[in-house]
Amino acid sequence: MSEIIKDYLQTQGLRLNADDVAVAYATARAVMSAERAVVEHGVLWRGGATVRLVDYLVENKENTEHLKQIFIALDASCERQRVQSAAVYRLLPEQGLLLCVAQQGKPLEPALPADEAHAQTHLAARTAQTGWLNRAGDTARWLDNGSLNGAHNRRSAAQTCLPLCATDGRVWGVLHIEYARTGDDGDHALCTWVGLALALHGAVSALQTCAELSGTIAPLPATRT
Repeated sequence: MSEIIKDYLQTQGLRLNADDVAVAYATARAVMSAERAVVEHGVLWRGGATVRLVDYLVENKENTEHLKQIFIALDASCERQRVQSAAVYRLLPEQGLLLCVAQQGKPLEPALPADEAHAQTHLAARTAQTGWLNRAGDTARWLDNGSLNGAHNRRSAAQTCLPLCATDGRVWGVLHIEYARTGDDGDHALCTWVGLALALHGAVSALQTCAELSGTIAPLPATRT
């Protein structure tokens, strides 16, 4: 695992303490392995007026277990950090869509097109497209200088998006964090999120999609830009 951590840090150009990341990774993995953890089915299989997980993911025992692991790991990490919102997105290449499979805090977008247009307004879409971590330490400044567009971004003071990727560089999803205050996204917090991103990759990539099973592609939900 030390090599995987080292590779992720080097690839993303991060100067973080690898030992701190390793601790965060081990902690997340331990939480995900907790067999006694119980989460209600309706909490795991998120559903709303426009987006339902069952329309995109196969509703079976294996996926339910993966969703539970993702949910409890995200929940545990958020308890240790000052976050306003946090979400794990699974990238669905067939639809060009980011699907929210777990969330904590204030509501975030349940789905996002991972296209060039949305990369200008949503850091999660930008990270999914490029495979690069995006860290907006001052969202207002990014909006003012044109690095980011969209009034919805003013809901947070800072944002961090991390790719959930394999060793070959393929992006399977995105870990998206929003903060209510600037400064809460420091290196200590980032170590937690890098460790979590590395721990989540396996469960997120293992989620079986409806498109993979049947070749049927659900229509894109309406989204705001």
